[in-house]
Amino acid sequence: MKGIDATTVSDITSAADVGLGTFYNYFARKEDLVIEVLDCIIRDLCDRNDVATASLRQKDPAAGHATAIRLALQEMLANPMWKWWFKRPDLLADLLRKAAYQIGTRDIKAAIEAGVYDVPLRDVEEIWAQQVWLIVGGIKDILDGKVEREKSEAVLIQTIMRAIGLPPEAARKAAKVDLPEVRPPMIRF
Repeated sequence: MKGIDATTVSDITSAADVGLGTFYNYFARKEDLVIEVLDCIIRDLCDRNDVATASLRQKDPAAGHATAIRLALQEMLANPMWKWWFKRPDLLADLLRKAAYQIGTRDIKAAIEAGVYDVPLRDVEEIWAQQVWLIVGGIKDILDGKVEREKSEAVLIQTIMRAIGLPPEAARKAAKVDLPEVRPPMIRF
């Protein structure tokens, strides 16, 4: 495997058994294909995490929200394909913000309405955008070796939960919930 940077459009069209012209009918450049692939991967991750945390969210909205973030964080750290995307945190944050918008804002709203998060409902969209940057920045620091992974995962989750208005002890508790099983990826391109 060459990796994204070293792979050429010719490599892609050869592997897909399509002509260069066909590629350019759909994409102006290789990066456009990379963005489409990332969007599909993020949507699949969101769908899997949403199913895995459904019952937990109903019982405890904060724990469900924190667990969904932890599951995403762990997959992004474990799967080497994510490392390339973390070289472009602006692209990753933008795609993550859009692809996970419905689920992310739904979870924040549900916890606010349940009286769990102490923030105004009118701020949900801004909170979601800032939360995405906390996730991307936190994972990037872990991948870049700037912080210790095991300690930083817990600190990142607690920071996000506290920023949304969860008291410190409740944030610690939400960050330590046993992780549910998540189905393997089934990317739909």
